[in-house]
Parts: sequence; C-alpha cells; structure tokens
Amino acid sequence: MIPYVTIPPLSLGPLHLAPFSLLVAAGIVVTYLAIVFRANNTGIDPKVASDLCVWMLLFAVPGAVLFKYVYVYHQPELATGTGCHYMGISSFGGIGGGLVGAAAFFFWRRIASKERWQYMNLVASRFPIGLAFGRAGCALAHDHPGIRSANWLAVRYPEGARYDLGLLELMFLILVVGAFVALGGRRPSAPYLGLFLIPYGLFRFGIDRLHENPPAHLGITIDHYASACAVLLGCWAILQDTGSAETKRSATQSRPPLAGAARIQEERS
Repeated sequence: MIPYVTIPPLSLGPLHLAPFSLLVAAGIVVTYLAIVFRANNTGIDPKVASDLCVWMLLFAVPGAVLFKYVYVYHQPELATGTGCHYMGISSFGGIGGGLVGAAAFFFWRRIASKERWQYMNLVASRFPIGLAFGRAGCALAHDHPGIRSANWLAVRYPEGARYDLGLLELMFLILVVGAFVALGGRRPSAPYLGLFLIPYGLFRFGIDRLHENPPAHLGITIDHYASACAVLLGCWAILQDTGSAETKRSATQSRPPLAGAARIQEERS
C-alpha cells in the first residue's frame, strides 16, 4: 500500500507557495519549452508554435476554472449564489478551453487546414508532460480521494486507506509520456491529438467508478460525459488528420512527373 505523503508549502517571506501551484507552473514552463524545442527539430515554425501555446493557455485557464463549477453545481451555497468562490480547476475544462483557444488562433492567423494538424499534433505530443506535472501536484495534495480499498494501489489516508485518483492518473500519464517519446523517434508526424484524447478519455471513463458519489446529470456522471466527448473528438481528429495527410501525400507524389514533363518539354524547345 502507498504511504500518505505530504509536502508543506514553500515560504518565501509573506508568500506561501503550495506544491500543487509550483508543479502546475513548472508543468506549463516545461511543456512550452518541450513544444518549441520539438518544433525546431521537426521543421515546424517555432514562432507560430510559441504563439499557439500562449493562445491555448489563455483559453485553458478560464476553461479549467469554469468547468469545475459543473461538478459542484448542486452544492447549496453555489445554488443560492451566496458562496460563489474558487473551487479548483478541471483537466477536462482545461483541455476543452485549450482546443477552443487553438481554433481561435488558427482563425485569427488564417493558418491553412493542413498545417493546423501539424501544430495540434505537435502540442498534443508534449501536452501529457504538463498534465503529469499537474497530477503530481494533485497526488501531493491528495485532493481527489476515491473509494475505500485495501488494494496495493490504495493510499493510507489518515481516515483509512482509499484510492488517490490523482496519483492513479499520474501513473497513467507517465506511461503516455513514455509512449509518445518512444513514438516520436519513429513517427514524428503521428496523429498525437487523437492518440492522446482516445486513451485519456477511456482511462477517465473507467476510473470514474472509483469516485465516491460523483456528480451526475440525468443519471450519467460528469466525467462520463466528458470522457465520451474526448474519445469521439479523438476519433474525429485521427480521421481528419489521416485524410489531410493522404491529401498532402497525393499532391506530393503528383508533382515529380509534372516537373519532369516540363523539363523534357523545355529541353526539346
């Protein structure tokens, strides 16, 4: 069984920085640097990639904060409007907000459709790193307690052993990061957006049964709604990305014969 580990806040004068906040900030910085570094190594414009990251972050933060209220809408203090305060952040809300930010960026910058998938796959190939940092913060804060269990993956909470869902997701994300790093050397242009959304959605769908009294609408939990959307969006992304790649490949293959014919015609004249 896993021990219950906590780290006290870092005190810098009047500031008291919680490990969760530090890890989230570190995750943002590390992910941004990893994306720009990969852009340089794969022939993608690093300036555009950098700007895309900024836009996605600007939309992801409010998305993560606002979507959290969907989970707690049923609490009396929120329903009466007397206790509308910060409730935390949601990874699904952050992902959704980031995708909206990407769409807005592509529209504003008028990025061609075939290039959009290059940038989205670039970001998705390194995004799990940042999400893993965030879940490491959740694991230290122990703010996602699951059902009670005597399983070896359970954590010894002070009130009794139970699953720590933040820790379980961290383990899953470490596997995803490792798989993406290994895949990056073989297929740098793989459809990473879909390859992330589909397994992440399936994982979150499955792990939701370990929640204790999860919030639900119409008998279906919030995470099940969000997980289904992630899987469907991931499937759509792979289909769109594959179609875009096939179109680009067909166009590339059709150019040499035309160029060769033009060269022969020029030599004859």
